Amino acid sequence: MRDGHVTRLRYAMSIRVNKEMAVGTLVFGLLALVSCQGDVGGPGSAQPEPEMVGSADPTAEPSLPKPEPAKLRTSRLLRLEQALDNWYIAAERQEYGRKESLEQLLLEYTSSNLDAIISDLKHGSPRYRRVMAAALGFSGNASVVDPLMDALTDPYYEVVQHALLSLYHLTRPAPKPMNRGGGGGRAGRLVNQKLVVRKPISTSLIAAEKVATYLQHHRPEVRCNAALALRPLLSPESTPNSVLLALINASEDLDDRTRVHALAALAATRASEAIPHLVKALSDRLPLVRIRASLGLARVGDAQTAPYLIDLLEREAETAEVKRFVARALGVLLNVSGEAGLVTDPEPWRKRAQEAGILQGG
Repeated sequence: MRDGHVTRLRYAMSIRVNKEMAVGTLVFGLLALVSCQGDVGGPGSAQPEPEMVGSADPTAEPSLPKPEPAKLRTSRLLRLEQALDNWYIAAERQEYGRKESLEQLLLEYTSSNLDAIISDLKHGSPRYRRVMAAALGFSGNASVVDPLMDALTDPYYEVVQHALLSLYHLTRPAPKPMNRGGGGGRAGRLVNQKLVVRKPISTSLIAAEKVATYLQHHRPEVRCNAALALRPLLSPESTPNSVLLALINASEDLDDRTRVHALAALAATRASEAIPHLVKALSDRLPLVRIRASLGLARVGDAQTAPYLIDLLEREAETAEVKRFVARALGVLLNVSGEAGLVTDPEPWRKRAQEAGILQGG
């Protein structure tokens, strides 16, 4: 509760790295969306809204009225706010049919009302700016990059937080459809062929150097989303030194989520300078950070780091989940595929490393 209003938005959420991530040519799964924070402060509505029906049918979701002044403009805000809220709930619960229906709704609405939404982002109240900053990420339209970059200077951190998240949404690769039958969840996801496939915009439109400055923001939610937004923007050919240094510093951030995303972005650079920091993160107290560091070393692709991963497998206190991802990372580094690449026993890996001349025998 803030300023007498109820905060309802869950899309103050950023994206938590799912433990099934891509390494090299291996795709370990999709990202699951969760919070970069809990509830967000800021103006909200005290008016109750109807409960959304959990259906994959777009007609079951709330219709979004076209933007009009005064009363209808407020109604548009509430409907858009609710659609965003429910999209994140569906994504977190892996309700793919409902998530895609809402994504279609948001794509169509933001596309047909782009000028009004951008105007609200520039001139609306903090609540309007926050909602519109989050909504523009679903537009798939390159013309919203400049307004979102301008929104990074907004005095309200919630607006900055959602603008960064929208920049990530605009550039992240669209997930490959999985047309497998069955029940609910990932394994039973069915593809709705009527949905418009979102295409990522060119990463060259976004200044990575400016985004990287928000890795030093005083709010952890902003730092988290800045690290997240940077990852699609970076490659071995397009990582300025200033961005690399900012990510190295962020890899030791006090905020757990920021460290996770900073390590993922570091790995995307594939820079040799990232290796010592990824190795150091193998000893982080958070299992998800250790997983991300393991996958990051595999993505950088230096087989000389394999001994550090083998040492991690030998830790008695290490979790089985971390060891599974360490084994996959070792499989990439040592070119081991199939069932042999999933073994969590350190001895076979140590033997392979010795045969490759990476470890001394004995």
